Amino acid sequence: MTITYRIGAVTDTGHVRTQNQDRYLIRSTHLGRNPAALLVVADGMGGLERGEVASEMTIEGLENWWNAYVSGIISADQYSVTLDDTIYEIHRKIYYYAQEHGKSTGSTLSALFLRGARYCYKQIGDSRIYLHDRKGNHQITRDQNVLNREVDAGHEIGNLDPRRGRALVNALGPTTELNISTASGSVKPGMAFLLCSDGFYGELGDAAMEDPNNWGNSNKPQEELDALLQRILSGPAGDNATAVLCRVSWAGLFSRDVQ
Repeated sequence: MTITYRIGAVTDTGHVRTQNQDRYLIRSTHLGRNPAALLVVADGMGGLERGEVASEMTIEGLENWWNAYVSGIISADQYSVTLDDTIYEIHRKIYYYAQEHGKSTGSTLSALFLRGARYCYKQIGDSRIYLHDRKGNHQITRDQNVLNREVDAGHEIGNLDPRRGRALVNALGPTTELNISTASGSVKPGMAFLLCSDGFYGELGDAAMEDPNNWGNSNKPQEELDALLQRILSGPAGDNATAVLCRVSWAGLFSRDVQ
């Protein structure tokens, strides 16, 4: 049977911010008999200047990767290596842009590449990728923030201020250092992948994100995302909120439910 990806996306400035510094990218095609797709969420860092420039540069760089490489590379390893090379180049461009203009700027990145029944993701910062499977909904990336750094180092976190704990220790552009978190795996029928910025999952909360009744069960990902965004906008919506949802099935025609 034919593998299909159904994809939806939403983004909103929210009620407090004057500018949406989030960006997302969806590209899809067929490579032989199998579909391929690149899904990206980039969140320009609101605490820094020109966050929207950093997220736009991130999207532009990954779109260039798609145009240059997706049709010509055969092995999964080659896709992963060229994605890393592209992300490091984006990082350098953002850093040198900031140095040239005397600004401090940066962006998070959640990028998922799907090819047939395989996936590979790249993660930087605290945007997230969630997976829906037979076990339910769960986060498959790990936030690169002060809290998790302290936990990894075995330090006491009881007195750690929550706001400081959420501060990023890794992002595209702010410093010369960069750590790309990457993983790959097999895609099975009925799986769904949700990429989202912190303004999306943070407003909904862990319980809502992990509830399969909210997302992942439907073949209408756009409707699921629209409903979740309305829940966000019915509350404080203090940050930009962006999400991309992809449902995988083994029947029907290739479909992108993107508005």
